[in-house]
Amino acid sequence: MKNKIIGIICCLILISSISAVSSSDWPMFQNNPQHTGFIEEAGDFVTNLWTLNLKTIIKSTPAIENKTIYVITIDGILNAINMENGEINWTYDFKEKITASPVINNSYLYIGSEKGYMYKIDLKNEKVSWKFKADSAIESTASINNGVIYFGDNDGNVYALDSDDGSTIFKTELDGKIKTSPLVVNNTLYIGSDDGSFNALDINDGSEIWEYVTGDSILSSAAYGDEKVYFGSNDGSIYALNSGTGDVIFSYELKKAVKSSPTIDLNDNSLYIGSDNGKITNLDLRDGTFKWDKSIGSAIKTTASLYNDSLIFGSDDGSLNIINKYTGEEKLKYTPGTFLFNKPITASPVIYGQSVFMAGEDGYIYSMNLEKLETPSSVFSYYTGGIILVIVVILIVGAIYIKKRK
Repeated sequence: MKNKIIGIICCLILISSISAVSSSDWPMFQNNPQHTGFIEEAGDFVTNLWTLNLKTIIKSTPAIENKTIYVITIDGILNAINMENGEINWTYDFKEKITASPVINNSYLYIGSEKGYMYKIDLKNEKVSWKFKADSAIESTASINNGVIYFGDNDGNVYALDSDDGSTIFKTELDGKIKTSPLVVNNTLYIGSDDGSFNALDINDGSEIWEYVTGDSILSSAAYGDEKVYFGSNDGSIYALNSGTGDVIFSYELKKAVKSSPTIDLNDNSLYIGSDNGKITNLDLRDGTFKWDKSIGSAIKTTASLYNDSLIFGSDDGSLNIINKYTGEEKLKYTPGTFLFNKPITASPVIYGQSVFMAGEDGYIYSMNLEKLETPSSVFSYYTGGIILVIVVILIVGAIYIKKRK
């Protein structure tokens, strides 16, 4: 009996350690098949407000591992940033354009580039472990599953590589450019391309299981829940397909292009999706029943993140929006560009415990407190204040000059 108890304790310790290791990874776009963009924080982590200027456009969604957020600028600079204080720990220059987002597994970061290279970076020694040359530019964010890395390129190829050495397991040729991130669930890979086709492939050899064709290009990465795959299309609709057969369970028309990827809340049976119609829409993930929508007034290309009862997303008007996930009621609208200096937010927000991190095309990273709904002061507010002051002074001087002439 004593030996059995010891054995059970050892198993529990092993399971908890495996869970701890896996929870520190960021193995796919927005961290999981539901795209919640959330990871539990370490017990000794301190949530602070800060901003960091990386001085060039950021379109790539950050990845998180062990109190560090990894952000890549469009000119190919990887920044490893301390999430507590916003200080840069180290950087790596790829010397080429990058719009794909990084993913992390076992302290290795994987990222594709515009020149068609897939890189594996050792985060411990900050060096390239290997790089693989695809046939064309890689804008597809990779997914890692059981030691295999999957991604697409702009020649329509889907690749599966051994994550240890970068050797090719399979290469499948599809039509159209592939800019979406692969979704790997239950031995099947799901991926859309800009010719409007959505494919299910066998993860062992890349052979096609089924295909579904929409009315326009697919730039929305698929999410999974309730045995369905969900994705948007530039034909203005979001689709829910049976993951096994590809049959349409439902589609819902949003009337404008859907470049945002869906977010799934399994606890509430909810699907959240943004579109170019300027609204975030909540549907029942089981049958597509409309629940509510919230108008932001500007195109939403980011994927929403989930935290407790909050839904967090960015938009083209340069704002980060936090709304109630049950009602759509606004909790916070943070616009650091103060209207005069607004730049679109196309990188999706990511969450570490109570902290949300936003990267914008203004080149800044913003750290905010979700629990208290606190945001850092923006440098652009001072610029705007200065411009307003100058205008006021000019108006006063002009009024005085006119008065004297009379």
